[in-house]
Parts: sequence; structure tokens; C-alpha cells
Amino acid sequence: VEYKLYHPQYLNVSHQSRTVRQKFIEFGRSLIRCVDGLCADYLWRKDCFHIEPQWIDEHHAAQGARIAQNDDQQQQQQQHVTHFKGTVYYGGDINDEWVIVCVLYKLSQTFPNLVIEVCDNDGQFLLIHCAYDLPH
Repeated sequence: VEYKLYHPQYLNVSHQSRTVRQKFIEFGRSLIRCVDGLCADYLWRKDCFHIEPQWIDEHHAAQGARIAQNDDQQQQQQQHVTHFKGTVYYGGDINDEWVIVCVLYKLSQTFPNLVIEVCDNDGQFLLIHCAYDLPH
């Protein structure tokens, strides 16, 4: 399972901006403290929940300033904003995947401005699971 966490306040954090970078790192620590509280008693089967900061660099910031002309360019631009990223390999136990979804949901409740993207080998599995329940 791969997940990305975006906060609108930190989308364009410059790698050189020390003060904003420190706030971004502290925000990440807040996320981890929240997750630790939620998962204190959970036994992960293979990997545990974690996040790593993904920084925007000046080259990609300049590219991202241009308007995307097609889906590929738009997807590339989305990959070059500052965010937190994590990947958990859950092996044969699918329960870890659903615990991660629950944790991400709780994070979205605790931090209402947080935008979360989650996918696995099948793609955006939440959309796949709810496809029949979505209005046409």
C-alpha cells in the first residue's frame, strides 16, 4: 500500500526555506504522534505505518508552474509537490491494508485540511470497492 499526505500550507515548501521546512517536519511529527496513539496496540504483520518527507526542488517547482497540457504532464506535476509518503508491504495479511485506511481516515478527521491519496497494486482500491455504490 502506498499513501501520500498533502497539506495545502506546505505544497510548495522550498528546500532552502529553513523555517517553513522545520514547520513541515514538525507537522510530520504531529502526524506520527497521532498514528502512534491510534496503533499503539496493533501488531503489524510485516511493515509498520511510516511517512517520509518528499521535497520539491527548484527545477520541479519551475516545471510545476506551467499549465499541464495533458494527463501525463499533470501527473508529473502532482508528483513534484512537497508531501509525506509511505509504503507498507503487508504480505499475505490484508488486514494491515484496512488498518492503514482506517488510520488515514482518522488522520483526515484530526487534520481537516489534509489531502490523502492511497493505492495498492490494483490502483485506487477504495474506488474499486465502492464502485457499485457510487451514483451513476
